[in-house]
Amino acid sequence: MKLADLRVVRADIPVRRPHKMSFTTLETVNFVFVRLETSDGHVGWGESACLGGPTWSEESAESVVATIERYIAPWLIGRDPTAIEALRIEMARRVQGNPFARAAVEMALWDIAGRALGVPVYRLLGGRVRDRVPLSWSLAVADPRAEIEEAHARIARGHRIFKIKTGAGALADDVERVRRLREAWAPRSRSGWTPIKAGTGRPRSGPSGRSSPTPSTSWSSRCRAGTSRVSP
Repeated sequence: MKLADLRVVRADIPVRRPHKMSFTTLETVNFVFVRLETSDGHVGWGESACLGGPTWSEESAESVVATIERYIAPWLIGRDPTAIEALRIEMARRVQGNPFARAAVEMALWDIAGRALGVPVYRLLGGRVRDRVPLSWSLAVADPRAEIEEAHARIARGHRIFKIKTGAGALADDVERVRRLREAWAPRSRSGWTPIKAGTGRPRSGPSGRSSPTPSTSWSSRCRAGTSRVSP
């Protein structure tokens, strides 16, 4: 079995409502779909999603397409798609960085392997360890009332993990947003705050408006990791 064809499809898919983040407001998500086909007719699909161009990372949908078509496809065609690890290593050697582009191709290779063997891909990765995965919901609505209504609607549908997009406006406004949302639910958040802003804002976002003392070293390390948790 050899790879006979590789096609790349780019699609800008609109979101249900504008998604306001610290660096841009998204109206669409930029997807790249990779379709691989083997000489005996097996087809595998992979994808990558980019947010607002090369802002969330150094890659954009356009760069993903160019990288795959120009620097991966020419040598990948004709190779054995089941040699996934060898192809992954070669992709990393030929294409430095560009993880979104490489991941989309690797995803399609795994898809082909699963389809050729007639088994789900998790069987090839060591077996299933859970039958469901909890999903998070990003709250990034410009209108504060609409954001709370959206949170309530998602809670009613079973969501229990929320990401609050911060950093687009004033720190005081973000703290007030978090306070209001805490009254509706106690979400997890990925913060656009810098460590200094997070350290300034955190004490005021404690339960009932009281200070929530946190060791500075612990909070700083969590800020550097880019994540925080708003406790119930």
